[in-house]
Amino acid sequence: MIKVPFTVIMTSNIPDAGVGVFSTKDIKKGTNLDYLDYNDGEFVSDEEISNVDEELAFWIERYAFKVEGGWECPKDINRMHVSWYMNDSDIPTVGYNTEDTPDTAWALCDIIAYETELTISYKLLEPGRSHVFVSPQDLLIYLGGA
Repeated sequence: MIKVPFTVIMTSNIPDAGVGVFSTKDIKKGTNLDYLDYNDGEFVSDEEISNVDEELAFWIERYAFKVEGGWECPKDINRMHVSWYMNDSDIPTVGYNTEDTPDTAWALCDIIAYETELTISYKLLEPGRSHVFVSPQDLLIYLGGA
């Protein structure tokens, strides 16, 4: 059975950020966001990355993030969890704790459905993390529409 989505990917509120993640429901500050999956990645070493074909390298550069000795990549780029599309913000709307098992996430402010973008602080995820924003054109290519 098809379920009503908790989140949607829409044009980001952040200039030049491409797309972002939005809730389909109003969310009160402090609410647990257990549908955000921060365990949907896998470590791929720098050596392994250097041996992938050009097309896969293109997608890894857009969605993966650098960690010591390699990259944290989506387990399946064709079926990425919505949390991979969350943009960086100096004033994030979503907090998270990667020390919990599984990782936990919660609303840092009241979130208005389809209006308040769900954002995180990349600075707090992993030391030395870098990330490339997802552009609408990249998403269309990814979905096979362009």
